[in-house]
Amino acid sequence: TLFRSYTGQSGELARADVDDAEQFAKTKEAMTTMGFSQDDCEAAFRVVAGVLHLGDVGFLPANGGEACRVDPETMDALRDAAALLHLEPGACTEKSYTAPDRTMCDVLCVRRMTVGVPGSGGETETYIKQLTTQQALEARDALAMAVYERLFGWIVWRVNHSMGAE
Repeated sequence: TLFRSYTGQSGELARADVDDAEQFAKTKEAMTTMGFSQDDCEAAFRVVAGVLHLGDVGFLPANGGEACRVDPETMDALRDAAALLHLEPGACTEKSYTAPDRTMCDVLCVRRMTVGVPGSGGETETYIKQLTTQQALEARDALAMAVYERLFGWIVWRVNHSMGAE
């Protein structure tokens, strides 16, 4: 179910006493009143939508449970989240996890550790460890929380700025 992971935890998705369209209009009006531009509002809504889609990305075990892969049934959620967050989704194949580029699939399914000090003239070495299904779920949720926290901080900063607070 769309957005079930993060919005359906209470067991209730709709309330008869709340008009979602009216509440959304009030939110947009409040943001405009606080000095948010149309672009600012759209960017904030894109981030929220990206986080919600990210929550719908699931994982399946691979390599006997030692690794994971994105559940093919949730690839649309991954592609939508990546597009909304302006990231590359990636191919989500086992070969793609050893490539040097950092795609959303890679970030969710692989941990990279670089040993050494980059730029110091010394050698560095990068180790790649595929995550288990549970570790990938935790990485997904950590990414969603971090992105949402940054959005929230930016909104608070913008509101404080519009009210003249430092």
